[in-house]
Amino acid sequence: MPLSSFIRTTADIPEGPYYIYGAGAAAASLKNSLEAEGRPVEHFKGYLTSFAGGLMAGAQLYNIADHAQHLIETDTIVIANQYAREIGHHLQGLGVCARVLDGIMLVFRPVETVPENADDLIARANAILPRLASERSRRIYSFLTRLRFAAGADLHQRHADFYAFMDKTYGKDDAYVRQHYFEYGDFAQTSLVLEGGGNLGLVTRAMLRAMPAHGRIVTFEPASDAIAAQSAHLQVHTDLAAEIERGRYTQVPKALWRTDTNLNFLVNPANLASSRVVEGGTGGKIIEATSIDSYCTTHAPGKVDFIKLDVEGAEPMVIEGARNTLLADMPRLAISIYHGPEQIVTLPERLIELLPDYRFEVGHHSNSPWLETVLYCLPD
Repeated sequence: MPLSSFIRTTADIPEGPYYIYGAGAAAASLKNSLEAEGRPVEHFKGYLTSFAGGLMAGAQLYNIADHAQHLIETDTIVIANQYAREIGHHLQGLGVCARVLDGIMLVFRPVETVPENADDLIARANAILPRLASERSRRIYSFLTRLRFAAGADLHQRHADFYAFMDKTYGKDDAYVRQHYFEYGDFAQTSLVLEGGGNLGLVTRAMLRAMPAHGRIVTFEPASDAIAAQSAHLQVHTDLAAEIERGRYTQVPKALWRTDTNLNFLVNPANLASSRVVEGGTGGKIIEATSIDSYCTTHAPGKVDFIKLDVEGAEPMVIEGARNTLLADMPRLAISIYHGPEQIVTLPERLIELLPDYRFEVGHHSNSPWLETVLYCLPD
């Protein structure tokens, strides 16, 4: 079977039969788009044994391992899943004969614009490289900044180059996802975590499981009620409710910011994780925000060991509102540096200036080159 080809729209998909590999919102959305064009989807495929005999968006969902031998060269499998790179390798391992199309650009829309000051940003990124502690981090950071700021580069080629880089750096499985926020640092000795942006709580639960029995997490998530309403059936909510009862988990339904204030909260019902706060403007709802320094002063939770931030572009403001806590407690940090087009440069610059004695590493935890890049700041 040849390596999978990248597609950007349904127009890139040849005539059927079509099979969609995936069992989530992206797969369902692709099925709806194809059927709106009069192109019916045969059924969905996945790799979990629990998929066998299930239904997905009104279509049958089969385990790919049980049906690989039935596929022929004129069949088309479209991978509509965030783990598209690993799935492509999995299908190769099964020896399926069908065409395989990689829909990662349908799942995560690529960023096609390049900042006008791209040359300046590359120069500033080069100045950051010596402050990254490991050769691995320097390779990751150098590759990603050049890819993101490359004007006129072909998107298909950029994704192909990125996949090859991820295969070499992280391997051909999804280890990079399991390492998200965990790539540097041991939670076995972590007593208190402050988390900006909790989403479904999957990372929260994973951190609690890795922490000692007395470990606690405080999560700031302004969309917590809406997220719970959409996904109340998930086991993670039951698990976290039990941790609340044990006193290990606290949810604060506020945004994090540089000061205590009110902000405009722009909610995205289709993807609550991408909802964000802004100063001023219209079109959202007014919510309360607080700063890490203010929360720690008011609630005295104890020495902060670790701070995780994934707050949809508000990271610079949150860092400014955590300055006293950072200097007093010297916690480990895992900071998302991918939300704004320049934040992959400006956030490391600010944190290196603020924490000159820290060690800095970079990890990447997505099959999109534009998402889930994390700066790890370590006081050792």
